[in-house]
Amino acid sequence: MWLGTSFITTIVGAIVIISGAALDCFSWGLLYRISELFQIVAMRIRCLDEFKETEKFHVELTNLIDVQELANRSARKMENFLSELVLYLFGVCICVLCAIMLVLSMSNVDHQLLLSMGIALWYVLFQLFSYSMLGTALITASTSVAEAIYETKWYERINSEQRNILFVLMRSQKMVPLTVGKSLTVHRATFGAVLRSAFSYYSVLRQLYNE
Repeated sequence: MWLGTSFITTIVGAIVIISGAALDCFSWGLLYRISELFQIVAMRIRCLDEFKETEKFHVELTNLIDVQELANRSARKMENFLSELVLYLFGVCICVLCAIMLVLSMSNVDHQLLLSMGIALWYVLFQLFSYSMLGTALITASTSVAEAIYETKWYERINSEQRNILFVLMRSQKMVPLTVGKSLTVHRATFGAVLRSAFSYYSVLRQLYNE
Protein backbone atom coordinates (compact mmCIF):
# COMPACT_ATOMS: atom_id res chain seq x y z
CA MET A 1 0.00 0.00 0.00
CA TRP A 2 2.75 2.40 0.99
CA LEU A 3 4.75 1.56 -2.15
CA GLY A 4 1.69 2.10 -4.35
CA THR A 5 0.99 5.49 -2.79
CA SER A 6 4.63 6.53 -3.12
CA PHE A 7 4.69 5.44 -6.77
CA ILE A 8 1.51 7.36 -7.60
CA THR A 9 2.81 10.47 -5.81
CA THR A 10 6.06 10.27 -7.77
CA ILE A 11 4.23 9.90 -11.07
CA VAL A 12 1.91 12.83 -10.31
CA GLY A 13 4.86 14.99 -9.27
CA ALA A 14 6.73 14.13 -12.46
CA ILE A 15 3.66 14.98 -14.57
CA VAL A 16 3.29 18.35 -12.81
CA ILE A 17 6.98 19.19 -13.32
CA ILE A 18 6.95 18.15 -17.00
CA SER A 19 3.73 20.09 -17.62
CA GLY A 20 5.16 23.19 -15.95
CA ALA A 21 8.39 22.95 -17.93
CA ALA A 22 6.45 22.49 -21.18
CA LEU A 23 4.30 25.56 -20.40
CA ASP A 24 7.41 27.61 -19.64
CA CYS A 25 9.12 26.54 -22.86
CA PHE A 26 5.98 27.33 -24.84
CA SER A 27 5.70 30.79 -23.24
CA TRP A 28 9.39 31.56 -23.74
CA GLY A 29 9.16 30.49 -27.36
CA LEU A 30 6.16 32.75 -27.99
CA LEU A 31 7.86 35.74 -26.35
CA TYR A 32 10.96 35.16 -28.45
CA ARG A 33 8.93 34.91 -31.67
CA ILE A 34 6.99 38.09 -30.89
CA SER A 35 10.29 39.91 -30.33
CA GLU A 36 11.45 38.58 -33.69
CA LEU A 37 8.33 39.99 -35.36
CA PHE A 38 9.24 43.49 -34.14
CA GLN A 39 12.82 42.95 -35.31
CA ILE A 40 11.54 41.95 -38.76
CA VAL A 41 9.46 45.14 -38.93
CA ALA A 42 12.50 47.24 -37.96
CA MET A 43 14.69 45.47 -40.52
CA ARG A 44 12.18 45.99 -43.33
CA ILE A 45 11.74 49.65 -42.39
CA ARG A 46 15.49 50.17 -42.79
CA CYS A 47 15.09 48.88 -46.35
CA LEU A 48 12.30 51.32 -47.27
CA ASP A 49 14.74 53.70 -48.95
CA GLU A 50 15.28 51.05 -51.63
CA PHE A 51 11.70 51.54 -52.86
CA LYS A 52 11.83 54.61 -55.09
CA GLU A 53 8.49 54.13 -56.84
CA THR A 54 5.47 55.38 -54.93
CA GLU A 55 3.33 52.31 -55.66
CA LYS A 56 5.95 49.80 -54.50
CA PHE A 57 6.69 51.90 -51.46
CA HIS A 58 3.00 52.02 -50.55
CA VAL A 59 2.65 48.23 -50.90
CA GLU A 60 5.71 47.59 -48.73
CA LEU A 61 4.59 50.07 -46.08
CA THR A 62 1.09 48.53 -46.01
CA ASN A 63 2.63 45.11 -45.45
CA LEU A 64 4.79 46.57 -42.68
CA ILE A 65 1.73 48.03 -40.96
CA ASP A 66 0.03 44.62 -41.08
CA VAL A 67 3.06 42.86 -39.58
CA GLN A 68 3.39 45.54 -36.92
CA GLU A 69 -0.29 45.18 -36.00
CA LEU A 70 0.16 41.39 -35.79
CA ALA A 71 3.15 41.85 -33.46
CA ASN A 72 1.27 44.33 -31.25
CA ARG A 73 -1.82 42.14 -31.07
CA SER A 74 0.24 39.06 -30.26
CA ALA A 75 2.14 40.96 -27.56
CA ARG A 76 -1.10 42.14 -25.94
CA LYS A 77 -2.57 38.64 -25.86
CA MET A 78 0.68 37.20 -24.53
CA GLU A 79 0.85 39.86 -21.84
CA ASN A 80 -2.73 39.10 -20.75
CA PHE A 81 -1.85 35.40 -20.54
CA LEU A 82 1.45 35.77 -18.67
CA SER A 83 0.75 38.72 -16.38
CA GLU A 84 -0.84 36.74 -13.55
CA LEU A 85 1.57 33.82 -14.02
CA VAL A 86 4.62 36.05 -13.62
CA LEU A 87 2.98 37.72 -10.61
CA TYR A 88 2.56 34.28 -9.05
CA LEU A 89 6.21 33.42 -9.76
CA PHE A 90 7.37 36.66 -8.16
CA GLY A 91 5.34 35.93 -5.02
CA VAL A 92 6.56 32.31 -4.81
CA CYS A 93 10.18 33.37 -5.31
CA ILE A 94 10.01 35.95 -2.52
CA CYS A 95 8.30 33.52 -0.13
CA VAL A 96 10.68 30.63 -0.82
CA LEU A 97 13.75 32.85 -0.62
CA CYS A 98 12.59 34.32 2.70
CA ALA A 99 11.85 30.83 4.06
CA ILE A 100 15.27 29.49 3.07
CA MET A 101 17.11 32.40 4.67
CA LEU A 102 14.98 32.02 7.80
CA VAL A 103 15.69 28.28 7.98
CA LEU A 104 19.41 28.88 7.53
CA SER A 105 19.40 31.33 10.40
CA MET A 106 18.03 28.69 12.79
CA SER A 107 20.26 26.40 14.80
CA ASN A 108 18.49 23.11 13.96
CA VAL A 109 18.35 22.84 10.17
CA ASP A 110 16.46 20.03 8.46
CA HIS A 111 18.81 19.27 5.56
CA GLN A 112 16.19 17.40 3.57
CA LEU A 113 13.77 20.33 3.87
CA LEU A 114 16.55 22.74 2.97
CA LEU A 115 17.44 20.69 -0.12
CA SER A 116 13.82 20.59 -1.28
CA MET A 117 13.42 24.33 -0.80
CA GLY A 118 16.74 24.97 -2.56
CA ILE A 119 15.63 23.01 -5.64
CA ALA A 120 12.31 24.85 -5.71
CA LEU A 121 14.09 28.20 -5.35
CA TRP A 122 16.54 27.38 -8.14
CA TYR A 123 13.70 26.50 -10.51
CA VAL A 124 11.68 29.63 -9.69
CA LEU A 125 14.75 31.88 -9.97
CA PHE A 126 15.53 30.37 -13.36
CA GLN A 127 11.97 31.07 -14.49
CA LEU A 128 12.09 34.67 -13.28
CA PHE A 129 15.48 35.26 -14.86
CA SER A 130 14.26 33.87 -18.19
CA TYR A 131 11.12 36.03 -18.18
CA SER A 132 13.19 39.07 -17.18
CA MET A 133 15.62 38.59 -20.07
CA LEU A 134 12.81 37.91 -22.56
CA GLY A 135 10.89 40.94 -21.25
CA THR A 136 13.98 43.08 -21.88
CA ALA A 137 14.32 41.63 -25.39
CA LEU A 138 10.65 42.40 -26.11
CA ILE A 139 11.02 46.04 -24.98
CA THR A 140 14.21 46.49 -27.02
CA ALA A 141 12.66 44.94 -30.13
CA SER A 142 9.45 47.00 -29.93
CA THR A 143 11.32 50.30 -29.50
CA SER A 144 13.75 49.44 -32.32
CA VAL A 145 10.95 50.03 -34.83
CA ALA A 146 10.83 53.76 -34.04
CA GLU A 147 14.63 53.95 -34.15
CA ALA A 148 14.61 52.32 -37.58
CA ILE A 149 12.17 54.94 -38.89
CA TYR A 150 14.48 57.77 -37.80
CA GLU A 151 17.29 56.09 -39.75
CA THR A 152 15.35 56.28 -43.04
CA LYS A 153 15.19 59.26 -45.38
CA TRP A 154 11.52 59.82 -44.61
CA TYR A 155 11.95 63.57 -45.14
CA GLU A 156 12.59 63.00 -48.86
CA ARG A 157 9.19 61.37 -49.36
CA ILE A 158 6.05 63.09 -50.59
CA ASN A 159 3.48 64.28 -48.06
CA SER A 160 1.16 61.27 -48.35
CA GLU A 161 4.05 58.86 -47.76
CA GLN A 162 5.30 60.91 -44.83
CA ARG A 163 1.85 60.68 -43.21
CA ASN A 164 1.91 56.89 -43.52
CA ILE A 165 5.40 56.75 -42.02
CA LEU A 166 4.24 59.06 -39.22
CA PHE A 167 1.38 56.65 -38.49
CA VAL A 168 3.85 53.78 -38.09
CA LEU A 169 6.09 55.98 -35.94
CA MET A 170 3.26 56.94 -33.58
CA ARG A 171 2.41 53.27 -33.04
CA SER A 172 6.06 52.41 -32.49
CA GLN A 173 6.81 54.99 -29.82
CA LYS A 174 4.74 53.14 -27.22
CA MET A 175 6.83 50.51 -25.49
CA VAL A 176 5.46 46.95 -25.58
CA PRO A 177 6.31 45.39 -22.19
CA LEU A 178 5.65 42.22 -20.24
CA THR A 179 4.12 43.22 -16.91
CA VAL A 180 3.55 41.74 -13.48
CA GLY A 181 -0.11 42.01 -12.60
CA LYS A 182 -0.62 44.81 -15.15
CA SER A 183 1.56 47.15 -13.07
CA LEU A 184 5.29 46.35 -12.86
CA THR A 185 7.30 46.05 -16.08
CA VAL A 186 9.44 42.92 -16.33
CA HIS A 187 13.07 43.49 -17.40
CA ARG A 188 16.58 42.78 -16.15
CA ALA A 189 16.34 45.24 -13.26
CA THR A 190 13.13 43.56 -12.07
CA PHE A 191 15.05 40.38 -11.26
CA GLY A 192 17.33 42.29 -8.90
CA ALA A 193 14.34 44.09 -7.38
CA VAL A 194 12.78 40.72 -6.47
CA LEU A 195 15.94 39.63 -4.66
CA ARG A 196 16.11 42.93 -2.76
CA SER A 197 12.45 42.64 -1.77
CA ALA A 198 12.98 39.09 -0.53
CA PHE A 199 15.90 40.19 1.65
CA SER A 200 13.85 43.08 3.06
CA TYR A 201 10.99 40.75 4.00
CA TYR A 202 13.47 38.31 5.49
CA SER A 203 14.90 41.05 7.71
CA VAL A 204 11.42 41.79 9.05
CA LEU A 205 10.66 38.10 9.62
CA ARG A 206 14.01 37.57 11.32
CA GLN A 207 13.35 40.44 13.68
CA LEU A 208 9.89 39.08 14.54
CA TYR A 209 11.34 35.59 15.06
CA ASN A 210 14.00 36.87 17.46
CA GLU A 211 11.38 38.71 19.47
